[in-house]
Amino acid sequence: SEVAVTLSHLRAIDLAYSIGVDNALILEDDIHTYRALAPDLVALLQVAPRNWTALQMSTVSPQALLLLASTSDSFRPREPHFYGMGAYFIHRSGMEHLRGLYSSRHFARPLSGSVSDMQSEHLIFGALPGSTVHTCSRFYFNFLEFPTTVHLMAPNATYYLVTNL
Repeated sequence: SEVAVTLSHLRAIDLAYSIGVDNALILEDDIHTYRALAPDLVALLQVAPRNWTALQMSTVSPQALLLLASTSDSFRPREPHFYGMGAYFIHRSGMEHLRGLYSSRHFARPLSGSVSDMQSEHLIFGALPGSTVHTCSRFYFNFLEFPTTVHLMAPNATYYLVTNL
């Protein structure tokens, strides 16, 4: 269920905070990481927007994928329809914010009664301060079994193929 997924993310964030890391990479178990991440990681975090709390590194939204693939910027502000919690970095300030917000270990009942209000995107990215969550326009992660995928065209290519089945 969505609540169980959200709780797993919050537990991972809490663990990262408790061991004292400044930035944590949270990955779901169905994520594939491309090798290009390792050599790019330091530079990527250096060009991240100032005062970020979370950097969404993967999305399942075809609209978002096309938009991200067409920008020259490394990051752009996350939009509500950029669905996906498969891979993201969270900064210590984001961890602190979420720990403070959910310290009681209770979620408020959604006002709308909608299941989407209990999704991880809403309860994690949506709970962080406005304009502090950004989405990476470089594709370092992919879902192992999801109909929206991003494929590197060749090992040394700079072009991607976006498919949605």
